[in-house]
Amino acid sequence: RDPELFAQVFTFGFTRNPYDRLVSAFHYLRSDKTSARDGEFGRRTVGHYPDFRKFAADLRHARRRRQALGWMHFLPQSYYLCDRKGEVLVDYVGHTETFVDDLDRINARTGLGLKNARERSVPREDWRSFYTAETARHAEEIYAEDFDIFGYPREL
Repeated sequence: RDPELFAQVFTFGFTRNPYDRLVSAFHYLRSDKTSARDGEFGRRTVGHYPDFRKFAADLRHARRRRQALGWMHFLPQSYYLCDRKGEVLVDYVGHTETFVDDLDRINARTGLGLKNARERSVPREDWRSFYTAETARHAEEIYAEDFDIFGYPREL
């Protein structure tokens, strides 16, 4: 940790629509594209669910919610990009929904030449098809800060 350096350099992060991110994390942790550690967690916590809807419905139970949501793929994005008061700590927040344009802006600013590898992408249907009104409300409660801080609409 070097607060002086952090204050001097251009910092950035990316967010994803919280609804989409929850669906994506569920499917990723059930896939064969995970790391060994993620795979073990996935088998233990989400592997027994027959589908996303059952998993999302189970998030209404505090114990189940704590068990799953403490893992890095389920933590709110604000955990990574904000301080405890909800203030964004990075200079630029890109969105996966506009990834190519945001990456171009970052590359123009930094000269880094970053590319989109998408090496662990897990094919699936559009995230909207996985939710019911009830499970969408669960996602909205869990990721309320992400919806608010990063400007994602609460709607399917």
